[in-house]
Amino acid sequence: MSLRNLLPTRQGSFSPAPSRYPLALILLTIAGVVFRSEIALLIGAHTLWNLLFRRRFALSTVIFSGAVGLIIGLSLTVPTDSFFWQQSPLWPELSAFQYNILQSR
Repeated sequence: MSLRNLLPTRQGSFSPAPSRYPLALILLTIAGVVFRSEIALLIGAHTLWNLLFRRRFALSTVIFSGAVGLIIGLSLTVPTDSFFWQQSPLWPELSAFQYNILQSR
């Protein structure tokens, strides 16, 4: 659903509409927070490419869209996972990162 907003808008065009990029960034951030943190690599690479080489949007747009996606994603996943795992507060992606990377297990 979010990648649809990154596709070209009309035939013969090779770039998406700049107005649709913030929605795609918000949806990808929510997916990264809720499901898999590896999506951050996709988000980061695509955003850096567009910021540095295409200059289609401002840095403030990226920060705002990322913050909105982060807040929505965390507000969905933390209460849900905390309820089902009976630990409060619990963000599974952060717990997995701490276990795998920081504790080297």
